[in-house]
Amino acid sequence: MMLVEKGMLDELRKSGVDIVGDVPWGTHFCQFYQTKDDLISVLVPYFKAGLENNEFCMWVTSELLDVEDAKEALRKVVSDIDSYLEKGQIEIIPYPDWYLEDGIFDSERVLNGWVEKLNNARAQNYDGFRLTGNTFWLEKKDLNDFFNYEKDVNNVIGNYQMMVLCTYCLDKCSAAEIIDVVVNHQFALIKREKKWELIESVKHKITADKLKKTQQTYSSLFNNMMDGYAYCEMLYDDENHPVDFIYLNVNDAFERLTGLKNVESKKVCEVIPDIAEAHPELLEIYGRVASTGRAEKFEIEFKPLGIWLSVAVFSPEKNYFIATFDNFTERKLAEKELERTLDELKRSNQELEQFAYVASHDLQEPLRMVSSFTQLLEMKYKDELDAEALEYIGFAVDGAKRMQLLINDLLEYSRVTRKSTEFEAVNIEKVLDEVLFNLEIVIEENQAIIIRESLPEIQSDYGQMVQLFQNLIGNALKYRSEETPEIRISAQKEDDHWIFSVADNGIGMDSEYFVQVFKIFRRLNTQDEHEGTGIGLAITKRIIEHHGGRIWVESEPGKGSTFYFTIPKTVNNHF
Repeated sequence: MMLVEKGMLDELRKSGVDIVGDVPWGTHFCQFYQTKDDLISVLVPYFKAGLENNEFCMWVTSELLDVEDAKEALRKVVSDIDSYLEKGQIEIIPYPDWYLEDGIFDSERVLNGWVEKLNNARAQNYDGFRLTGNTFWLEKKDLNDFFNYEKDVNNVIGNYQMMVLCTYCLDKCSAAEIIDVVVNHQFALIKREKKWELIESVKHKITADKLKKTQQTYSSLFNNMMDGYAYCEMLYDDENHPVDFIYLNVNDAFERLTGLKNVESKKVCEVIPDIAEAHPELLEIYGRVASTGRAEKFEIEFKPLGIWLSVAVFSPEKNYFIATFDNFTERKLAEKELERTLDELKRSNQELEQFAYVASHDLQEPLRMVSSFTQLLEMKYKDELDAEALEYIGFAVDGAKRMQLLINDLLEYSRVTRKSTEFEAVNIEKVLDEVLFNLEIVIEENQAIIIRESLPEIQSDYGQMVQLFQNLIGNALKYRSEETPEIRISAQKEDDHWIFSVADNGIGMDSEYFVQVFKIFRRLNTQDEHEGTGIGLAITKRIIEHHGGRIWVESEPGKGSTFYFTIPKTVNNHF
């Protein structure tokens, strides 16, 4: 490292920015911008002054203003910019080439890199080093590391012939982040009413009065922010326990988000009398931050005002703190309403499942009695009854059988999510073998052609998989056309799930029925046309949803149907 004598550091240099004027070496300031023109209006004259005053310059670009944009902007003001670029007095590079190595931001490496650039510049007889870096590339996860890096920059460059201007996109910064940025720089440039204004950092104020005045200046900026902001002084009892605090300054958003008016210079116990009883932890948190200087974040249901707040607290100096916050009451109420609705829906579904199970189970015995005694009646009095009476008995027996089938399907429907079997590795090839064995007779009767592609092993319930494929293949056979039935079963792997398909060349259906076919008791044909209860596809849908997947159908009348369903590669038990 190359330290310089104090006399050199006191030397004033032209910043090129009118509102800033001349500054000494070691100056570290920032600019908040919103547009490309904002950047150009400050950075171009900043570097023009550096080039004309024999300084080595480095411009690290980011979004809104890339390398070519920067060169073009300089070319309009610095006629011989190409000669400066050619001889290496100025470097213009994109941010990944400087801030990120292998995609990682290393503050120590970057800071040492600046010092090395200065040493090289001094070795080439440049008077010093002027630089800027755009922070648009910063991700939220890198902010703390970068703010710590900015603190180090602020502490280190005072010993070097360097001038640093950092640029921050105002739209990407929260109120708390803006304060962090300002605190870590000697001053900040803010555009207000089309004019640049200069705000000095709290760290560079000497007395508490100047601190308060500067904080009021900050408030004028934060009044335009969406986040609420309050600057407060902590009050302690004789034993140094936090007991109250005074609102020194708040922004418009504070009043809008809390509904509290005219709070400045008032104690919180005057503004919210029951706060100590309702939230004693708040005074503890604020007192801890004000005394230790360590920032804290938390969410709270603020009972005195009936609102939910997301709060970030930090201390600019001992015994003072700032409560930047966001009111997310509407979101919280919506979440609670959604939770309540989901709980009610879950409870309702459980009650319906229980009702279906109990009702179906309890109907079994009387239904068996109706069927059995009707058949006994036919056997005993067959020779004494006329054809019409026998036909009536046939209707009764057939109705009882259909009712028995309907009850069995209802029981199966209610059992899908009631089963406690753990999901396990299931080979769908074996599932299909069992399904085709079960359907062997109906397949032969229809002379159906079954085409099966390679099928995977998945985490699932074996029995339900058998039921699922049996329903879909049985459906394809039931709704066959005049052609020889052809059914194709296949599967393909997607990112995090499998997509299965069962395609047929049957009668097909109109698109208006694509949703209806999966609803319970919804039939597209009469009982005379095709037997069934209208529950089979509803059971299939329930099985798939139980496994965390979804099902849909694609079809055209006369061109067959293809049923698709998904099963996640990793399935949580009992969705």
